[in-house]
Amino acid sequence: MKTVPFGARAAVVLILFSGCYSTSDIRTYRDLTEALPRTLRIMSVDTTVYDLRIWSFTDSLVEGEGEQLVAGRWLPFSGRLPMSRIVYIQSRSFNTLTTLVGAGLVGLTAAWFSQARAEEGLSIWRPYPVGGGGSCPYVYAWDGSCYVCQGEVFGTALGKGLETSTGCILPDASAPDGILRVRIADERPETHYINSVRVCAYETPGETPVHLDTRDRAWPLPSLLAPLRAPDAIMRSDNLRWKSEPVRLTGGYRDTLEIILPRTGTANEGSLVVHAINTHLPDGAFERLFGYLGDESLPYLYRMEHDPGTIALLKDWIEECALHVDVWDGMSWKSSGLIPPEANEVPFTRIVRIPGPEAAGDSLRVRLRVLADAWEIDDVEVDWSPALPLEEKVLPLLSAVHSNGASMERSLRSADSDYAMLLPGESVDMTVRPLAPHEGYRMTYACHASGYLYEWLPERPVAAELPELFASSGLDRMDVVEYLLRNHDAFLPVLFAR
Repeated sequence: MKTVPFGARAAVVLILFSGCYSTSDIRTYRDLTEALPRTLRIMSVDTTVYDLRIWSFTDSLVEGEGEQLVAGRWLPFSGRLPMSRIVYIQSRSFNTLTTLVGAGLVGLTAAWFSQARAEEGLSIWRPYPVGGGGSCPYVYAWDGSCYVCQGEVFGTALGKGLETSTGCILPDASAPDGILRVRIADERPETHYINSVRVCAYETPGETPVHLDTRDRAWPLPSLLAPLRAPDAIMRSDNLRWKSEPVRLTGGYRDTLEIILPRTGTANEGSLVVHAINTHLPDGAFERLFGYLGDESLPYLYRMEHDPGTIALLKDWIEECALHVDVWDGMSWKSSGLIPPEANEVPFTRIVRIPGPEAAGDSLRVRLRVLADAWEIDDVEVDWSPALPLEEKVLPLLSAVHSNGASMERSLRSADSDYAMLLPGESVDMTVRPLAPHEGYRMTYACHASGYLYEWLPERPVAAELPELFASSGLDRMDVVEYLLRNHDAFLPVLFAR
């Protein structure tokens, strides 16, 4: 199969929705040609949505007439859309078996258009081997013989409106030839837009462990202590994880875990260290809501990108899914912070800085609050050593090469309007030069990345049905979704029904 320039591969489109809408499978160039009489709905990289009633296409662009959604209003449109500027395409099809007008969502890229002419049987379903559900680019470090997976980054950044920056420690990073190698890979059915990447070094004495807090600051942890009292599953790091009781047994959708930590020294703050992994519960929420939205999905994605109220609702749900940390001050529980959901394929570690109230004495009560079934906790530790965040030394980027051979250095050096895009099966390899530690010290490395992603829906999603009370409510589908996102206790029974 021939190599296609990177710019020609940017037209990523959403795969097949379900729900009460009919679907049509478009797998080849011939299938797409036969879809020409149908209306197209397109979302561009600037999140403008277009409905084209009359259209034609070539390998490089779509041309047509219809309407465009701008600032929440549909306005007339006539013009050309380069394939390199298209994110999603929907083909609105007519199902002759059910006589229903529905949405068939096409999974094609500009590169596949051109290749399908030569390969009539080319399948567009999952063109690369990809992982399961979930959302985030994987970060790998070269250990001297192979790339080892270290973590996941910006996994909750669903769309540009939620763009964020996160980092992960690179414990396996090695530079036997004087060069550190870091890879960011897209191995799931989604499209990643990476704004910037920085590889950093932190110097600590001896073998002092280093982990990142929820603000991506690195802290030394020379005197880690296990809890005095906690469930057996979180007393030690052994891959035996604490999990919520099944919702059907608890009768609720949130869970609470109380632990007793030792209190040592005189420092008035300590580092609570949580080793955990998230479940695939948020994937079910995404599939359920967007399956229900059907052909209203792209206008809703537009709302997610542009409407401050909708963006705020999504941020509220990220907080709902977070692990909340409370400390007992002798009189009441005080919130000390939260750990946002981060990764559901690779275990991760985060620090929450907690106070040590005078009333605590030689032990401290800590409460962890979670959405049921959203977290699995492997281990909890605490370190009361007096400390400041470690100095971050950013290592200059020597090279950044896309798996198609294109240079990505300019795109990744700084957070700006220039993004590197990864499709499933693609990656970017970066090299930096390590720093030599002082005698008796060692370097710990971390990778920080900012960006966002668009998920592709499953090829054959389960039909999404929401409560019947909305059927006669007079609300359109986007309003129903807004209602559910705004009223958490109304949506949780729908989510956990799966």
